[in-house]
Amino acid sequence: MSEWSDGCVQGLATEAQAELWDGIRHFSNCIPVTARDVEQMRLVTGWNALQRHQLALVNHGMTLLYRDTQRSYSWEVIELWSHYYALQAESYQKVLDTTGTELMFEILKAVPKITEFKTRISNERLPGCGATKMYVTFQARDFMVWARLSRDQELVAKLRGAIYNVMNRAPVPFRYFEQDFLFSLLPEYVNKGAAAQRLLGMINGDEVGFHDERLELALCEIQKPSLVMTAGSAFEDVEFMGLGHFMITPQGSGLARALEQGAQEHLRTDIPVLAAEAAASS
Repeated sequence: MSEWSDGCVQGLATEAQAELWDGIRHFSNCIPVTARDVEQMRLVTGWNALQRHQLALVNHGMTLLYRDTQRSYSWEVIELWSHYYALQAESYQKVLDTTGTELMFEILKAVPKITEFKTRISNERLPGCGATKMYVTFQARDFMVWARLSRDQELVAKLRGAIYNVMNRAPVPFRYFEQDFLFSLLPEYVNKGAAAQRLLGMINGDEVGFHDERLELALCEIQKPSLVMTAGSAFEDVEFMGLGHFMITPQGSGLARALEQGAQEHLRTDIPVLAAEAAASS
């Protein structure tokens, strides 16, 4: 449904699903919700919603972007949105530092071969929030490409296991997030679903917002929706997808495959129970 700046299609939408999107965008206000960061969102050239004042939630919902398509298609950061999360992150600064250090040692111990590849552990920050650390990431693009080409899933499993070990030992709760070649440990305040709910509350007038002319222009154009449709493809999307009246997922998504497997397991486990009940009643 959208493309990167190099022309590669982003997402799993089929031609029919893209046609559905093309129809919906003519009579609705569309807001992307993504784990991608600001620069990655700026590389997406095919996001072609039609409203003038557009919003986007990026960085797992912790950054709110705005653009006025009559002036420019370049996204601007509404920094006041992020201050809400930076305040919550202040008490996590020491934990994030120690978690990053422990993650490095745990990964090196579990997967020594990873030293042959360029990797990076960092504490991610938000635009407009200074040096406040928000969550821990481990980037292993070269290693993951090599593992896929060599079909060495055992080492990938060890890498994930090392990250899980650090997460489970941490003094505060973390959520595990993996996308492409990036692995993240997210504190509880990093939550796409909660961020989408916060924005939807402002759109509906149920939650007090903050003064920013760009946000006010967008909210004025969107107004209170009579129907909310959500779309996603990953398990992390389920929480914010549940905010809509209808949920949409591409047929080839991980969500769709999990639903299909769950349905098959449900049918298989139900059959013996039903047979036993029938035998008992006879």
